[in-house]
Amino acid sequence: KKESLTNKHSSDVDKSAIRNGLRQPKNVYQQPLQHKQDFCPPTFKHTDAERDLIKSALRRNFVFSDLSSRDLQPLIAAFEICVFAANQTIISQGEPGDYFYVIQEGKVKFQVNDKTVGRAGKGNSFGELALLYKCPRAATVIASKETRLFRVDQMTFRFILQNQTKQSEKEKTDLL
Repeated sequence: KKESLTNKHSSDVDKSAIRNGLRQPKNVYQQPLQHKQDFCPPTFKHTDAERDLIKSALRRNFVFSDLSSRDLQPLIAAFEICVFAANQTIISQGEPGDYFYVIQEGKVKFQVNDKTVGRAGKGNSFGELALLYKCPRAATVIASKETRLFRVDQMTFRFILQNQTKQSEKEKTDLL
């Protein structure tokens, strides 16, 4: 069964798809960023190898492909390390998204409706849609063995990108 994320109005949904048990598409959007005036994104110390691993994973992900190395630096610094034991659930299908992850060590498996649909290891990333949209997780992610991950939360991600956009616009205006 395929689930489509579209901006179709419910009256535009194929009625036969509903009869056949497919889930009805939902609007996908993100509310404007609401943060406290004194919000300061966290920063964590990383080794050169850790920064390179995160940067490499970001470069391979469509969400970050257009960001410059300069734009990536504050984002890379905001990734914190977390560890999950073997067979521990990292993400549960259907729950709201909150973090984006990069695998430092270990392996994970992806399950949809309790069926394994993929695996990932060192240098791979997952959960990026949580950064862009307020939508439920499409899959459950489980650590296959002890797994060390880097993660960044949605608020931090959006705050950093918003500030970088403002700074870039200011630099352009100042230049003019």
